[in-house]
Amino acid sequence: MQIPLNEPSNFRYIHINPATNRVHLLVPFIAGIDVSTDNTCKSDVELRAFFEGGAFNELESYKSTLEFHLSLLEESDGHYRTKKERLDQINRYLEAVVSMRDSYTTMVNSFLSKPSNLYSIQLRPRVQDPMSRVVNPVFTINRGNDSRGTPLSLLYNKMHEIFPRLVLGKPDPRTDLINNILKILPRNATFDEIKHVLKSQCTEQFKIDIDDESWIRPVPGKKGIKEPVDKAHIDAFMGFSDNASSKDYIDALLGICAPNLWRMIPRSPFYLGIYDDTAHQTESLSMMAQFYLGVLNVYCRAKGISDKNFGVILDGSPALSQELVEMVANALSHGEEVELAIVAFFNRHKNEFKLSRELNVQDKDAIVQKFETTYRTVTATKENPHMDDFMFLDIEAQGEHDIFITNKGLICTDASNIIPTTPQNQGYFAEVRHEARLHRDIVTPQDEPVITIDIEPEALMDKLSDVQWERLPKEVVEACRALPAFKVLELLDDVAKGKQDEAHAILESSEDKQTLLRTPGKFTDYSGRTFHCTAYEYAYWAKDKHMMRMLERHMDDETRAFMSERVDTMEHSGLAYQQHGISYQNAHYDMSFVLKKLSADEFRQ
Repeated sequence: MQIPLNEPSNFRYIHINPATNRVHLLVPFIAGIDVSTDNTCKSDVELRAFFEGGAFNELESYKSTLEFHLSLLEESDGHYRTKKERLDQINRYLEAVVSMRDSYTTMVNSFLSKPSNLYSIQLRPRVQDPMSRVVNPVFTINRGNDSRGTPLSLLYNKMHEIFPRLVLGKPDPRTDLINNILKILPRNATFDEIKHVLKSQCTEQFKIDIDDESWIRPVPGKKGIKEPVDKAHIDAFMGFSDNASSKDYIDALLGICAPNLWRMIPRSPFYLGIYDDTAHQTESLSMMAQFYLGVLNVYCRAKGISDKNFGVILDGSPALSQELVEMVANALSHGEEVELAIVAFFNRHKNEFKLSRELNVQDKDAIVQKFETTYRTVTATKENPHMDDFMFLDIEAQGEHDIFITNKGLICTDASNIIPTTPQNQGYFAEVRHEARLHRDIVTPQDEPVITIDIEPEALMDKLSDVQWERLPKEVVEACRALPAFKVLELLDDVAKGKQDEAHAILESSEDKQTLLRTPGKFTDYSGRTFHCTAYEYAYWAKDKHMMRMLERHMDDETRAFMSERVDTMEHSGLAYQQHGISYQNAHYDMSFVLKKLSADEFRQ
């Protein structure tokens, strides 16, 4: 009978390097790829899930799988050694994860305070999230207020003083697009003409093709309905009457056919905003400027250009804050490149910000690219409303600080970087850390070959515990159930667990109940004791008189004589069993141990 021994393929935390057979456990810190997308109040969601059950459950599940495979393999099989090595490693991780469960927050904060390739920043939005907590930030804006409630940040105050008076020198892309469409459209344009010009202008201005043939109409509480983009459907959905203007239809079509268009346009975020009012524009430009400064600061720290916190320097200098904000406002009012102007500002004040060299064109391009991609990422959905703090992953880092990676949309580190070392585990986890830094591809899923063993049902039944039966293929279980020996195991299991009615039903339905009663087998009771005996011997040992009487009613004279001999032997020599790896042999279950001081082994018994 062929039984496949499949390795799990849906691990979230466990990864195995098949070249060395070394097990790695990845600790997820936060959602994101190169920037965190779960910030502020959600920042510890992944860590809590890992340390408060997720990792333990996955390790225990894999441990059970390995134990199942090992129960079927012979020790001389090469696969046995491979799986045994993995099981030993899993047990190491289980011990470590359990020991860290109540103290992981302190350990994680201590770990984050050390140099790495994961950098954090903390900004100051108008409405702050009180849950924002950042360990060892690279860039910060003063978030405190004085006794009158006035913000203490000079930079923040200056932005909120100057930005409300600002008129952008470049129109937002939506306004620009609508104006261009209206210039092209003829008077009294038809719906189809409006749709055609809108599509062609999106392609011409933004190099983006929009679907103007169909859309998904939302239905409250249900799945949306696909409908054609025609005048009748748009009128019904928008409630338009006959006097709806071309601009009305353009606005409706943009919302229906291109709701995410503005996030896809390759343009500086400083000129992509669509604002409700002056306060909205001021806050948005303030957060964009802070975010860009944070990205620039992280870049300089990662490249070894400066180890200073630029936010602290700006908040400590009225002159620098004034100059920077006026320069940003001037660039915005003239429709110029804000990012380049900020880089030029830092080069002019290289000494104040302790730059080891001026930022060049390559630096500026890298900073701008990081700013645009990460800002779009963190503002892409309404699920991330807070702009208080962020983490940035330097995916190009190398050397001893290269300890964070991205995997399955999560920023992670190898557990060996966090697990406290002990004399027993320090050698093993040092090897794991070394391998994790040399082989970043260990997190790439590896399809391991499926091992198949050939075993007869009779041999299989003597190897497996109750839990492991559930892991067998259905056809294998059915083949085993057809064997007489299976009835023996069922009877023994029911007797050991006090299921008298079930045991009685098995004997009643058996055509050879005497063989069932006289056949010994291996089984485990509720207390984890493993026996190899007959059902009656166990009931006699356990002093279960009700079970004994039921079994005796099914015995013929020959079986009674057989059992009498075995019980006499048991009274003289005892009944052997194992519990927690220790062997015992006594004639009856004995409760007298509760009356005396126990050793550890006696208590287990």
